[in-house]
Amino acid sequence: MPLDSVTPRPPKDIPIIFSEAMVRAELADLKTQTRRLATSPLAKVQPGDRLWVRENFQLLSWGDYEVTRYQPCDVRYAATDTLAKADREIRGYPWRPSIHMPRWASRITLIVEGVRFQRLQDISEFDARAEGAELCANGWWFDRNPILAGSDARGAFYCLWNSLHDKPGERWEDNPEIVALTFAVHRSNIDKLTAEVAHA
Repeated sequence: MPLDSVTPRPPKDIPIIFSEAMVRAELADLKTQTRRLATSPLAKVQPGDRLWVRENFQLLSWGDYEVTRYQPCDVRYAATDTLAKADREIRGYPWRPSIHMPRWASRITLIVEGVRFQRLQDISEFDARAEGAELCANGWWFDRNPILAGSDARGAFYCLWNSLHDKPGERWEDNPEIVALTFAVHRSNIDKLTAEVAHA
């Protein structure tokens, strides 16, 4: 069957986990790309898919997820919480890891615009900046962390990648195959974004 006769599948809604630092980069309009190992389920993402961001959070309401799903509560996000970390537990509500964030509590939606498969070290300086790198006094860094810094954005990304991937075969020096996703950031819950588009 000719490739151009294959009907593309409908867009999918897919959860994606980001660290607090990467969430801040997205909210600051610094991050429009992410790289994941080619063995990740995200390697099946296609342009047009919508990724709803999962991040560390806190629900300021009693009850479990089934209750709060129907009884809206105040959601706090660790990436942008204004209280000092040492003071956050004072509220009396536990911080929950990103993997447990329900869809309704997500505040960021990413619309996938491009998907590329490449070797990790093929990342360009432009792409490293799109990963969320910021200028600093001596070059570039991630999350204003001197440990995640380099003379250029690509060097800073090397530090970032190895801080997250220390298993043989996954490190920078192993040059694994990865999938690079380019996306547009929308500061909206995925379902609210759908409603906004419908009424536009």
